[in-house]
This record gives sequence, structure tokens and C-alpha cells, in this order.
Amino acid sequence: MDYKQLNIKKMNDLQIEENAKNFFTAIDMYTLKDLEKMLECVDYTHSHQRLAVPIALTCFSLLDIVGFLIRDIDTMNIEGEQPESKNCSNTYNHSNPLKDTKANLECSLKYFFGEEIKQLERDRLINLYRHGIIHSSFPKNSGIHNSPERKEIITSSGILDFNVNPFCKILINKFRDKFKILLDTPKREIILSNFIKYQEDTNAQSLKYSNGITKSANQGPENPTTTVQQPR
Repeated sequence: MDYKQLNIKKMNDLQIEENAKNFFTAIDMYTLKDLEKMLECVDYTHSHQRLAVPIALTCFSLLDIVGFLIRDIDTMNIEGEQPESKNCSNTYNHSNPLKDTKANLECSLKYFFGEEIKQLERDRLINLYRHGIIHSSFPKNSGIHNSPERKEIITSSGILDFNVNPFCKILINKFRDKFKILLDTPKREIILSNFIKYQEDTNAQSLKYSNGITKSANQGPENPTTTVQQPR
């Protein structure tokens, strides 16, 4: 175990909670505002180039980490409920929960959207849209668009179609109204426990790939700089 991980282990609950709150604030400041800016800057008079794929990609990325943070890794419970799949132990990979995208998305989609998105639609969003866009830039044999005048998230009239506009807006609103207050609920312990695992993983990955790279002393969110040390 590296020294950064040891430091995380020595943190008290208040320090861990403060880190988690800062992480949620960063999501609000950057990820959610990026989504809002994408929705705002689209030229809706044009039938194409409406940023549907980048919006979907950002939403799925956010749902992945949020799903990891809120799920009970040992039981796969979501807000005290058993998952709908009876073969949960065979369906989900418990060896590396942070990278178990399917389970993370199942949890976050159910948490944020409830029965507004049924199980079949969750499966479609994960397997056709998330996996398709991540691996090939396009959904698998289905349509995607950004239409503010339509409120349905998924429709099927000859071809399956995903409208990212209402999906994205619901996610933004519910993150701010619902998710950020979870640290004041009984869900707090699960979130903080999972957040420690998230920090440990990111620190380990940073150490693994940072050999030969040093950060500038004045680096910050407004001044991101990286210096690569050349071999001599």
C-alpha cells in the first residue's frame, strides 16, 4: 500500500466527508455546468449537430461514478431495495466495484429516475447507448437526438430513439435537489465508505502512471499545467 492510501486510511470521518462534499461541489461546478452549457449553446433551428452524443456521454460518465458511490457493494441494495434481477450475483462483478459500470448505472438510473425509466429501458440505455457510444461513438442500431420540445426519454416507432434533452435536465435537477443532501441521511456511511475506495483507486492509478511527471507549483483548476521530465 502506498503512502497516499495510508494517509486516506488515517483520515477521520469529518475529513473524508469534507473531501466528498468538495467532490460533489466540483461535479456541480464543472460537469453539471458543462451539461447546461451544451444544452444552451445548441442551435435548435438546425436538425443536426445538436451535441446529443457528447451530452449522453457526459451523463453516463456522471451516472457511473454516482452509482458506485450510492450502492451497497456487499448486497447491491439501492435505498433498501433488492435489485430486480434475481441473478444479481451472476450478473454483477464484485471483484472491482468501481469499474463495474453495469451495476453502477443500474443503481444510479434507478435512484434518479425510479420507475420513470423501466428495467427494459435501463438495459437499453446501458447496452445500446452507453456501451455503443463509449466504444464506437454511436449507439448500437438505434437513434439518439436532442429535442427540447419532446418530453419522452425513450420512444420506439420503427426504431428505438433516445432523447438526451429531458434525460439530461432531470439528471441535473435531481443531482442538485436529491443527491447532494444524501450525506445528511442514513446513506452517508455507504457513500463515505465508497468514496474512500474511489480515492484509493485514483491515488493508486496516479502513482502508477505519474513516473517522470511533475506538476507545476501554481497548478490549479484555472491554470492546469503539467511538465514532463525528459530522460537524460
